[in-house]
Amino acid sequence: MVDVPTTDFAGYHGRNRPFPFCGRIIEAYYTNPELDTVCVTYREDEQLTPDGEPRAYDYYMEVDETDARFQALLKEVSYETIQETTEERARVYRKDFQNIVKEYIKENGLTSSLSDDRLVEKAQKKLFDSIIDFDEQDVTHKERLFRLKLRIFESEVAENANRNQKVKIRKASSPLEVLATYYDIIKPKPKRKTSSKKKSEK
Repeated sequence: MVDVPTTDFAGYHGRNRPFPFCGRIIEAYYTNPELDTVCVTYREDEQLTPDGEPRAYDYYMEVDETDARFQALLKEVSYETIQETTEERARVYRKDFQNIVKEYIKENGLTSSLSDDRLVEKAQKKLFDSIIDFDEQDVTHKERLFRLKLRIFESEVAENANRNQKVKIRKASSPLEVLATYYDIIKPKPKRKTSSKKKSEK
């Protein structure tokens, strides 16, 4: 369920909450490959489910540090936590999908008609195509762009990235832009030249 923010900063429903999620956040994560939209899942303790649990609601917002809503979110949840939650959700969904596929193959007695080498070659071609000939209208390409960003953020390389580089990766609109920033992070830094004073000959 998507809730709508109140414009009354005196308090949300009279509970001293500028926005519905304030003080009630369960998790926050990116929802799209561009990493420019966040979903905040929060609880309403006063509203219970039939099981007696607080109801959970989703609140969507753009990543905009000039927006009061996003500022309120960052007071409770850091960029790093949002990224970690996004990565964990992706891992869980990926694992669930793999289990569903394996179960389907097992139940139907299916086997691949291609050899392992052919499968690898086919997968590589699709990957290269989605990088070199990236189509922002292609859902599969956009999903791979999303996964590429997540893969970089969950790697040790991201720890060496500065804030500007992380923003560039989040806002990159193509795999090549992501990889260009990735290379900028990992490329060897030029060594400083040390000037040696020449001894004057007497």
